[in-house]
Amino acid sequence: MTPRRQDISLFVDWNSQIANGGQAREDRVERRTLEVAEYVTKAVESALPSENDRVLYRASVRLYYGWHKGLTATDTRAALIGLYQDGLLPTVSGKVAFDWSNMFGDTLLDAFDHRKHRRLGVHLPDTLRLDTTTGGRIREKMVDTAMACDILCSARSDPSDWRIVMAEDDDVIPSVFVAEKWSKDKGGKSFILRDRSAQGFLALDGLLKKLERA
Repeated sequence: MTPRRQDISLFVDWNSQIANGGQAREDRVERRTLEVAEYVTKAVESALPSENDRVLYRASVRLYYGWHKGLTATDTRAALIGLYQDGLLPTVSGKVAFDWSNMFGDTLLDAFDHRKHRRLGVHLPDTLRLDTTTGGRIREKMVDTAMACDILCSARSDPSDWRIVMAEDDDVIPSVFVAEKWSKDKGGKSFILRDRSAQGFLALDGLLKKLERA
C-alpha cells in the first residue's frame, strides 16, 4: 500500500530551542545555528507516531526570533540563509521531510504585501531592539504575536495539517486552543512540543508532547 502523506506546519521559537538544544554557550554562530536546526528536526521526528509505517510526513518550517535589529539582519539570520543556500540545513529525519524555503516568521503567512518594508521585504523589521524600560536590555518584540497569527492562519488555510509548536512560553497556548478547534473537523491536529510540564491551571491534556533536551 502506498504511504499516505501528512503535512505538518512547524512553528519554532528559535530562542528557546537554542537552550533546549544545548547551544546557549556556543559562540560560533554558524555552528550553533546548524546544531539547533538538527536538534529541531530530530525532536520533531521523535515526537511523531513511530508505529505507523504507512505515513510519510512533510514539515514546513517556520522560525520566530529577533531577525533584524532595526533594519540590520542578525548574524543568526545570515547563518540560516547561508546554510540554506549551501544545502546544509537538515531536510530529512527518519520519515519526516523538512522544507525550509519559507522559514522566517517576520514575513507573515497572511498579510498584505504593501505592509512589507520596501527594502527588506518583510512585514516585521526591528524584532530585536533595545528596551528602555529595562535599562537598555536587548529584547525580542512582536515575535510571540507573529507566531500566534501564523498558527491561526495555518488552521484556517490548511486545516488538515498537523500543527506542531515548539515553544516554552505559555503565550502560544491561546492560539493553539483556537487552532485546535478550527481544524478538528478537517482532521487537523495541534501539539505543543516543549520541555516544561503542565502547571495544572490550563487544560492541556492531549496537546502537550514532552521535548527531550539535548
